[in-house]
Amino acid sequence: MPIKNFDAPSLISEVPEESADNLSEKLVIELLSVVAPDTEKVVRNTVKQTNALIREHIRAETGLRLQDQNRHHTVPVTVSDGLPTPLSKLITNQFQQALWKLAALQRRLPEVIHCLNDIIQSWDTLIMCGFRYDNPSATTYLRLAVNLCQKLYSFQPPHYIENAFRQIQKDVLGTYSYKSFLDTEKSEPGSVTIYWMAIGLVAHLLGVKAEDLTVVTLIHELAHAYTHAGCDHDGFAWPNHAFSNSDLSVIEGLAQFYTALITKKLALRFPLAHQAYEKLLFYQPPPYHFHTYWGSGPRIRETVRYTLLQARRLPSISCSEWLRIMEETEKKLEQKTFSVYHPHK
Repeated sequence: MPIKNFDAPSLISEVPEESADNLSEKLVIELLSVVAPDTEKVVRNTVKQTNALIREHIRAETGLRLQDQNRHHTVPVTVSDGLPTPLSKLITNQFQQALWKLAALQRRLPEVIHCLNDIIQSWDTLIMCGFRYDNPSATTYLRLAVNLCQKLYSFQPPHYIENAFRQIQKDVLGTYSYKSFLDTEKSEPGSVTIYWMAIGLVAHLLGVKAEDLTVVTLIHELAHAYTHAGCDHDGFAWPNHAFSNSDLSVIEGLAQFYTALITKKLALRFPLAHQAYEKLLFYQPPPYHFHTYWGSGPRIRETVRYTLLQARRLPSISCSEWLRIMEETEKKLEQKTFSVYHPHK
């Protein structure tokens, strides 16, 4: 049975997939060994510590559970080596590699500049203390190095990385995959994969902690799992064919909505997780922004939950249909005439 990622097709590259992946992974490992050598450990520990907590929050917000009277689903979470193909294809030639290296290392340049300036200021004292360097132009070279680092730090290359990120219509920090039964009414849950290399690279580029970006990624992917395969009060889940045929903006919008909401609820434990979500959002393509058009009134959580329950019973859901149902649901909630059951807590 085919394994299906619900996201849109990946970018096309002239570089063979295996070659591009190996080249990119080697570069990322090299960069992370310098700027964040403990990334893998941080990501694995964060997933282990927050998996149950995040699921609890998603269940509370959606009223959906990965079980009904007859079955129980687990949706395992795996932390994986490697780099998702859409991201690896952005690092496939010398020009791209140079830009990624510079972007990753630029954040360390202020520290380098500070150290070089300290050495320059202490040079005469170092000589008096017995340090020897047989070149009278040493301090000149140090000042040239400071100047070079300052120019590299202030260098703004073409917006390659920003534009490239916005072209990717897929989740590249993690994925939710499921077995596809497109010819049936079944809803089969799948599994979540978290890519620690991708999280480490993107966290460094965004200037956020890998721990916080891991939380953001895990919420997003588990939100996909629950909105798809979670059972409501009647034991109904979103059929695979309807989930697959629905607009990507709706699918991603739901995951983003709950990511934004739950990162705020986790602020005491992860105070910078919501900031990581916002920084990542800036680089994401339009489907990941659809939830920002849903409003933010006092009933928004209820409105989205009831809209989701109705949308999952349709053959597919478009953006316009989603917004129409949301508007009708909000009016019914205001008038207290909503007829759909309340999901169990």
